[in-house]
Amino acid sequence: MATPGSDNRNKYTIQVICRAMNLLDVLSRKPQGFTLDELSDMVNLHRATVYRILTTLEQEGVVERTEERPITYVLGIRCLFLGVRMLAGRVIMPQTQAILESVAATTEESVGLYVRWGNERTCVASSSSTYPPRYRIEVAQTTSLCTGSSGKLLLAYMPYEEAKSILQESLPVIRRYPGTRSEVDVVLKELYDIRAKGFAVSMHELSSDAKSVAVPVLDCDNNVFAALGITARTERFPDSRIPILVAELNDASKNLQHLLEGRR
Repeated sequence: MATPGSDNRNKYTIQVICRAMNLLDVLSRKPQGFTLDELSDMVNLHRATVYRILTTLEQEGVVERTEERPITYVLGIRCLFLGVRMLAGRVIMPQTQAILESVAATTEESVGLYVRWGNERTCVASSSSTYPPRYRIEVAQTTSLCTGSSGKLLLAYMPYEEAKSILQESLPVIRRYPGTRSEVDVVLKELYDIRAKGFAVSMHELSSDAKSVAVPVLDCDNNVFAALGITARTERFPDSRIPILVAELNDASKNLQHLLEGRR
């Protein structure tokens, strides 16, 4: 369905850029990359068109290709450079920020948007509550995936063996936090429950006076790509608030998905 102003925006749309962005989105789904034929099928474009776009993106360092055959294309180092620069500069994304600020204003609590970074989760956007006592969430702060509601939620939606491997590798880190369970089997059961419920709750894991709840944010293909979480002082966060906060987060999560899809 068209939204107000969408026709006006479409007048200024450049088709080849839309196609290039679609290719980058597809490449981001698989670190091992795709062949030219696979990409052509996935984006429903002629092979020659896809090749020209990939060649241009490769010249700009946004895409790289393997030397061995079959040749596969992967995201290039410039994508990493842009992401790191955004985090280092704490770039504020206006529309994303507006969604987070709306949640913070409605709930009177601090909100953070987190993505996976290796075996850690990184905050890429946040809005702090103005209601004292407040819990401040810092952009670019990284923490183990195995601690806190946002990290565990991202972990819960990974393939089982991958999540188990990360847990085992992260045991020395997890044991630094007295409030976090470090028994692999126990945490795996917790991850199963998180996925079944569709949200995660954490208390006293990263801070002795904090409690948090997080929900998934889906990409255009309904895969989990981020976690959206609320963190508050424990005294302001009785269990009776969980359903209300989850509902607010889920509404914001849908708005973020629409923003990712390029429609408002």
